[in-house]
Amino acid sequence: MIPASLGPVRIFVCCAGEDETLRDELGKHLIVLVQTGLVQLWHTGKLALGSDARIETHTHLDAARLVLALTTANFLGCRESRALPGSAMG
Repeated sequence: MIPASLGPVRIFVCCAGEDETLRDELGKHLIVLVQTGLVQLWHTGKLALGSDARIETHTHLDAARLVLALTTANFLGCRESRALPGSAMG
């Protein structure tokens, strides 16, 4: 069990644009954890309108305890995978 003092586990989900449906399916599987406050998911689909996408993305990436990359052929060939900082990739 995660101590309440640690707050929710912040998960940064990254995927290729073509794989957004897979990302949404993952969200459905984790919905109970999100609703109970144990997990907090973030992905680029949650970018605030008018925000600087690069800054907001890196802010959430830095705050994440877990980076979950939906590693598909689409992801490996996209620029998003190459843009992730080395610390997030291993």
